[in-house]
Amino acid sequence: MYEKYHSVLRKSGLFRGIPLALVERAMQEMELFITAYRKRDIIVTEGNPLAQCGFMLSGEAAYVKYTASGDRTLVEHIGAGRLFGEVLLFSTAPKLWPATLVARTDCAVLFIPAEWMLGQKTLPYLPYHQMMANTLEAICDRTVSLFDFLGCFKTRTIRGKISSYLYQQYLAGKSTVIELPFDRDEWADLLFVPRPSLSRELSNMKKDGLIDYYKSSIHILNIRGLQLQG
Repeated sequence: MYEKYHSVLRKSGLFRGIPLALVERAMQEMELFITAYRKRDIIVTEGNPLAQCGFMLSGEAAYVKYTASGDRTLVEHIGAGRLFGEVLLFSTAPKLWPATLVARTDCAVLFIPAEWMLGQKTLPYLPYHQMMANTLEAICDRTVSLFDFLGCFKTRTIRGKISSYLYQQYLAGKSTVIELPFDRDEWADLLFVPRPSLSRELSNMKKDGLIDYYKSSIHILNIRGLQLQG
């Protein structure tokens, strides 16, 4: 049942330091289920009760917020190997999904009930202290990433926001080639800038020798220049 997902389970921070055989055995005894979603399916809905967290086994999804008029704004991208929903499980905030999670591609999600994540139910052979440490690390990393992302808004210019975002991605991946996990419309939503203005500024930055790009692939040509712009 889980064989096809061994690669992503091995790479996942949630199960780091835990033998894969124990992880698979625990999943079977916990009777965890995998749900398949097609592109554009809704995985969780904003405001619904949160009684479990999810682990993205394959595919990509995005948290979005909808307005009363039906417009939506991208909040966060969730890729394979990512845990989602765990922050609220460990908080004192109301246990409600904070945004709607929509599949951007076909996906497979493993749902883990709250009682297993919180250690209210345990298995004698599974090192929960390691899982808790891994989960805490994931939450802390997410917090650091959020503060880094908020740095995009320290400047009011569109070029500054683009530059700051791309420089953060460069630092995170140590690569001058950035593969964006979303399209231009979603990127504009994420940075709170108009879509035409984003495209125009990207074109200007290309002319100025800061970046080159093709579709969702961005190549940073001048790292120092990009840093100064942000």
